[in-house]
This record gives sequence, structure tokens and C-alpha cells, in this order.
Amino acid sequence: MAEGLDMGEMDFNPSEVLEAIAPTVMHGKSEYVVGRICFSMMFFMPADGNYSTPPRMVEAEQRVATEFPREIYEHWVFEDPYARNSKKGETAPSLTDRLANFMTNNETHYNGAFGGKYWVGRKDGMAPPVQFLQWYYDRVLEKESHAELDEANIFQLNIPLTVIDDLARPKFTQKLFSDLCQILQPLSAVGGLCMATPLAAILQQKQKELETLLPITDNHPGLLFGSAFNMSQHTRFRMSAVNWLTAIRGDLLELCGGRDGVLDTLTRPGIETAPYGDAGLLIQAGETPQMGNLAEGVILPHYGDVARALRPARLHIDGGRAPHVAYYGPEATNYSDEKMWAAQNAWLARFDEMV
Repeated sequence: MAEGLDMGEMDFNPSEVLEAIAPTVMHGKSEYVVGRICFSMMFFMPADGNYSTPPRMVEAEQRVATEFPREIYEHWVFEDPYARNSKKGETAPSLTDRLANFMTNNETHYNGAFGGKYWVGRKDGMAPPVQFLQWYYDRVLEKESHAELDEANIFQLNIPLTVIDDLARPKFTQKLFSDLCQILQPLSAVGGLCMATPLAAILQQKQKELETLLPITDNHPGLLFGSAFNMSQHTRFRMSAVNWLTAIRGDLLELCGGRDGVLDTLTRPGIETAPYGDAGLLIQAGETPQMGNLAEGVILPHYGDVARALRPARLHIDGGRAPHVAYYGPEATNYSDEKMWAAQNAWLARFDEMV
């Protein structure tokens, strides 16, 4: 699954090799794993202002449940995304009932959140979730008066690589990604290999400790990083970087010359496309998801083609203190706006020169 990983003649499963990567840090007297590789799908929702996103999130969660039963997960069901409560194996409160209550209050409450988080692993969130489902909607983010926040509501699904292997269903990830795009109607979405980071804020927000991951993520540019919740800044009007699977809605695609204009540039063998919505596009960059290996000269030209084609729609950070990829970069970015902007924009543009 990962280009640049030399298996030789040995009987290794590449997915097992990738899942065995587990960098650790010390926090107090305890050692914690701070990164694990999985397959992730991240969806960044539009600010259409009509409150249609929460019902679509419920439908998307129901679609995921047809593949991965809710009973396997720990779950946070409170509207605070950092609530430290989990109940494994118990039935989560009905999403349909919660949605009805939330929608009833639309007219009487100025803000409020509709969210959920399911994961397999430690109850305290002190481990990277490779089996994970999260959705988060805050009505204030759709309000025109808060457009300057430039933040999107999100939906995310992580799947262990070995689970995908065991399913042995051709194009499983592509089909699920497409189904979720059709349900959620995101402004943009990506799917690919991801370095998952812990849920618990005490580890998630330790940028100095997460520097442990930089040698891996910098050398393997195909990896997504962290969570969609921590990548929601600057995505209300623009998209993040592309990946193996990319979805872009028609209004963003118009910034790139429209569907036909983009298709005219994506001629490399191995790039597959399909219509998305009225004028959007789903793109698959190569036969399988790749992570690359810059130390060995393994680049990702398919990803590069897609990145260049969609570059006019991509976000660029040149002001403010809010990063797009939270807690990514050396600790020095905490103390310098210019260094933070440079680190973020370099990550966003990492495929641009790959030809």
C-alpha cells in the first residue's frame, strides 16, 4: 500500500508494517504512543446557512454503521468535543432524537454544537485512534456574521489498514468515500494514509512532543496529519491540500477553470475521475494510496498533478495566529507568526513540484 517500502522477497504485509510504526513520547513518568498510520477520510462542510448539514451527518453516520457497528466503539456523545466521558458497548443515545432536539432549538439558540466521537482504543483518548468516527457541527460557523472565523464543520472516518485488507473488497475505500460525499455534500474532502494523533487534549496540544512525528511526516508527504477537527481553520471558503482521494464542489472547482478545464489537465495514466454533485469532481490519484519517501527519492507525481490542477482553490495562510494543521511544525512556530505561516503553507504546497 505504501510506495517506497521495499518488501523484497520477505512475506510481510505492508499494512502490518505501517501499523507497527508507533513513535512514543514521555509525558510525566509515562510513555505514550503519539502517532499511528491508518486510512482516513476527512470532509469539510460548506457554510450554506440552511442547517442542512446535521441531518446529512446523521445519514452519513448511519452509512458508516453498515460497515462498522456502533457496538465496537467507545463513544463521546456530548456536544463538547473534548468531554472526557466514554461508554464502550453501550447503546449511544439515538442520533435521530438528538438531531430532532438540536433542530428544534435552531430558532431559539444563537449557537450550539451537534457532535459525536466514536473510537476503538483507550478510554482516556491517550492513544492515536486508527478506528475512529467524528462529526462536529456548530451552527455559529454557518452564520454570515461569523464568516471571518473561516472555519468549517467536519466529518471524519479513520479505518485501520489491516481491517481494509481483511475486508478484501475491491474499491471499498473509493466506494465508501464516494457514498459519504454524495450524502454529506462537502465543500471539499480528502482520503488517504494518515498519521493519527491522540484524542486527549493533554497530548494532542503538546507541539513539542508532537515534533517526534515530524521526521516521519516530512519524509512521507502523502500522509495526512491528525484530525479534521484540528484542520477546520481556513476551510470555509477554500480547500486543504489534496490526497489520494479528493472531492471538490462545483463552486470551488470554478476557481480552477471548472470541471472541463481541470479534466483537461489530469491526463496522466492512473488518475481516475467521476462527477460530484452538479459541477464538482471526485479524483483518485493513482491506483493505491501512497505516502512517498523523499529520503529515497520516491515522489508522488499523481498527487502533484491534482495539486497543481486545484491550486487556485487551495487555502493560503498569510495572516492571523490560527494554523490550518493544528500543532504541526517545530515548536518555534508557537512563537513566530511568520514561521507558522511558512510551515503551514509548505505543508499545503508539498505536492506542487512533484512531476
